[in-house]
Amino acid sequence: MLISTTLKIQINNSLKKYIILLTLLLIAFSLDFLRDYIFVNINYQIHYLNYLDFNYTDSFIEKFISNYSINELSNIKWMLSFFFILMFAAISFLLIHYKYKKQQKKFQLLTAAFFVFILTFIGISYFTSITLTDISLQNSFYNISIELSHYLQSSLSFISLFMIFELYQRFNTPPTQ
Repeated sequence: MLISTTLKIQINNSLKKYIILLTLLLIAFSLDFLRDYIFVNINYQIHYLNYLDFNYTDSFIEKFISNYSINELSNIKWMLSFFFILMFAAISFLLIHYKYKKQQKKFQLLTAAFFVFILTFIGISYFTSITLTDISLQNSFYNISIELSHYLQSSLSFISLFMIFELYQRFNTPPTQ
C-alpha cells in the first residue's frame, strides 16, 4: 500500500513536470510565430514606405502601424526585439524553476550568463559595424549581430538551454542499479 502511494506521487510529480515543460514549449513556439508575424508585417510596411509600391502588410497589423514613419517603425522593431528577448529569457527561467529544482541556482546563473554573453557580443558586433568604414565589413558585423539577436528572440535559445541542462544532469547523475 505504501509503495503504491509513493509510486502514484512520483508519477503525478513526473507528469506535472512534463505538462509544465510541454506548456512552456507551446508558449515558446507560439511566441516564435507571433514574433515572425509582427516583424514580417512591420518589414512589409517599411518596404511600402520606401518604395510606395503595393503594400503587403496584413490589414490587421496595418491598422496599428500605418501612421508611423520608417524611423518610428525601426524603433518599434528594436523595442519588440528586447521584449521578445526578455520573454524567451523568462521562459527559460520558468523552465529552470519547474524542472531543475536541485540545481536551480546554478542553472539560473548559467542562463543569465548565457543571455548576457550573447547580448554583449551582439552589442560589440553592432557597434563595430557602425564604426567601420569598409562597407563589406560593416555588413558582416551587422549580419552577425542580427543573427544572434534572432537566436535570442526565438525558441532556439530556450531549447538550447533545455538540452544543455538535460545533458548536464544525465552526465552528473550517478547510475541506478
